[in-house]
Amino acid sequence: MPTREQFLAARPLIAEDYQDKEAIDNLNNKKGVVGGDSELVQSIAQAFRQGVERGSGVVRDVAASLECARRLAEKGIDAGKVLELAVQATIDNRKNRKDPPLTLDQVAKWGGLE
Repeated sequence: MPTREQFLAARPLIAEDYQDKEAIDNLNNKKGVVGGDSELVQSIAQAFRQGVERGSGVVRDVAASLECARRLAEKGIDAGKVLELAVQATIDNRKNRKDPPLTLDQVAKWGGLE
């Protein structure tokens, strides 16, 4: 059994010796949202997230809404319109004692965008 001094004594750190240096150098360090090709698609998805957060305080994941954001971008709908609809849909759901919208698809359907 070690003594208290031995137990609390500093121990040397052991660094791992990486054999595969190439694998470490080629790590995937991309920034941004996965699947968001254009800035418009990302901004529409972020506007949905921000609108739901403004209306209810609940934060939603934008990754689930990227496909709908891509469709809305192709139709020419801007992020400001999505933000307004997301806030209104969230407030409407709260008045009806329902959960806030989970995805942008629900907001687009509620607002008549799709």
